[in-house]
Formats: sequence, structure tokens, C-alpha cells
Amino acid sequence: MYLDEEDKSRVRGENYEGRIWTNRDYEVMGQFSGMRFDAELDVNGVKGKVRLSFLVDERTVGRKRSKRVVSVN
Repeated sequence: MYLDEEDKSRVRGENYEGRIWTNRDYEVMGQFSGMRFDAELDVNGVKGKVRLSFLVDERTVGRKRSKRVVSVN
């Protein structure tokens, strides 16, 4: 998503499914900074939705890819 400049994506794995999104806000946590992403997942065996946030920094190396389902294994 970061490299493809996408704001939201559906994710699915063997034991979870949900969505990830970003408002393209940059945040700082200690000495680490980057674009904030949020996720809301339904996880097998867990009651209710799991919510999490994470940062992706500008040092990410890679190429733009075509649209795909993202796995967060």
C-alpha cells in the first residue's frame, strides 16, 4: 500500500480477515517516524475485532506492484 500509494486495502489470511487504511498522516514514536496505518481485523478464536496501528518509514525498499490482496503473516 505504501509503495502503491493506496489509502485502503482488504487483507485476508488463514486465520484473519479485515481492512487496513491510512489517512497519510506522519507520526513519530521515539526515534522512529513514518506514515501511520491502521487495521481492523476479525481473527479466528478472538471475540470482537482486533485493532492496531503501525508506522511505515520512508526507507522501505521495493517497486510499485499491481493491486493484490495483502497478507500480514
